[in-house]
Amino acid sequence: LERHVDTVPDVAWELLDAAVNPLTVVFDRGAGLAPELLAADGSIGIRITHEKFSSELCRKLRRPVVSTSANISGMKSARFFNEIANEIIAGVDYVAKYRQTDNEPHKPSSVIKLTNSGIITILRP
Repeated sequence: LERHVDTVPDVAWELLDAAVNPLTVVFDRGAGLAPELLAADGSIGIRITHEKFSSELCRKLRRPVVSTSANISGMKSARFFNEIANEIIAGVDYVAKYRQTDNEPHKPSSVIKLTNSGIITILRP
């Protein structure tokens, strides 16, 4: 996290430690990242995952994975693999075989904006 965010407010560590559900934190300024990954204002959204497959992938690659939600902007988030739009699946280079038959719904991440001064804004509960 400290390699990819310009300033990590102290409260960020408390939020990440306390989160029981997936949590994405939008920080004021990214650092050392491709400009295409940053929002127009220079901010960056980062999720520290505890999901087994994603965590292991990051560990083996020794770096974070850049991803978006598996839905088209403005459309409902997919809860299961079979709810992912065909145009998304056709538009990627590889689809992992992991959890394709899983029918257990998973909650999408909450998204908060955390300013360098520690102000928290809930973007998605």
